[in-house]
Amino acid sequence: MAWEGHHCNTRPRTGRPAFRRRTSVLPAVMLLFASIAVTLLASACGSNSGGGTSTSPQGSSSASTTSSPQSSTSATTAWKAQNSGLDNSTAELDAVAFASARDGWAVGADSASGGVILATTDGGTTWKAQRPHTQATLYGVAFANARDGWAVGANPPGAIILATTNGGTTWKADNSGATADLRGVAFANARDGWAVGGSGTILATTDGGATWKAQSSGTTTDLFSVAFANATDGWAVGGASSNGGVILATTDGGATWKAQNSGTTVILIGVALANATDGWAVGTGGIIVATTTGGT
Repeated sequence: MAWEGHHCNTRPRTGRPAFRRRTSVLPAVMLLFASIAVTLLASACGSNSGGGTSTSPQGSSSASTTSSPQSSTSATTAWKAQNSGLDNSTAELDAVAFASARDGWAVGADSASGGVILATTDGGTTWKAQRPHTQATLYGVAFANARDGWAVGANPPGAIILATTNGGTTWKADNSGATADLRGVAFANARDGWAVGGSGTILATTDGGATWKAQSSGTTTDLFSVAFANATDGWAVGGASSNGGVILATTDGGATWKAQNSGTTVILIGVALANATDGWAVGTGGIIVATTTGGT
């Protein structure tokens, strides 16, 4: 500090003072300056040593930073729960489908009230119950766009298919004629669709669900999921503890279905396709099987 340096370099005078009458004034002035210097030095040292209110720009910056980008990213939860509005002690949701990043539907059942259909138009920020008017348990749902959708399920002693043409504002039952539970449904567009279920059941429609016709699956094994890459290429999966995983494929819209080698002995519950050659199936025991050749 400047004042500390002057204070430390002050030395006693040697020899006779040039002006004897001022010798009593000069020391007083010097003492006054020295006192001021000490006071300023103490103030400066106290400020720099902390106390708290005064910090360097670097210190201020580091103190104001609560976390680094890396720590913030690692603390972010990738999946967040959304509020379905259902009683989790009585309700179960079994399938979900989205027509866009905002428009989606989830289906299932509530033991207290029967079939459940929930819908969102804001990406799941809010979910609202729709009125399926059924006591059936709904296991599958598919939407071709934000308006046209279908839900399938079990309505003992038979199956149920519900359809909507207004995004779920109203749902009406289609006459499927099926007696086995339906577990999965898929639509390639607003007209061409398929539903699968118990005992190898496969139903198809080419008129948006106005009529459904049975297709021959060639198996009596339960089928749980179906997916189509387009109006002709599709796969259905299922299985049983007695014969393991089952994969069926069609390249003609279901006019014929052929069994493919699943490579697994466990039941397959879900299937999804990126295109006519790349697909994945999942099942019990955490199994995932994949193909890049359309399963052939």
